Amino acid sequence: MFHPKTKTSQRFYSLPEDYISLLKKHIEENKLKEDDFIFFSKKSKCDPIPEQTFRRYANDYCKIISPNFHFHQFRKSAVTLLHDKGVSLEQIKNYVGHSDSSITKDVYLQKSNEKEEAIINVLNGIMQELK
Repeated sequence: MFHPKTKTSQRFYSLPEDYISLLKKHIEENKLKEDDFIFFSKKSKCDPIPEQTFRRYANDYCKIISPNFHFHQFRKSAVTLLHDKGVSLEQIKNYVGHSDSSITKDVYLQKSNEKEEAIINVLNGIMQELK
């Protein structure tokens, strides 16, 4: 049985339409029922895929991307992309289930080329105004 790390670990997410379509296709192809798991074990659709197996698959796919790429970087990238698109740190903190926004900011928010370019553009504009 799955036991969340904290009370906020179990939450519901809204998904983009493309993800919903892929999940529906997966459900249809595997003839999954309501009580079945989306990621199920080889033994039974009623049993979740073992965490170690999921991690092994994820790590194998990450190695295809890059030898230094780790699965958790998807989470960090999502935080940075949401922030770059103007989602508040408080909203992101709640979305990823952190109890404190400083964790989100200090550990997950990565340097963003988009934000750096925006800063440079503003500074260039200021310099042009001073001429």
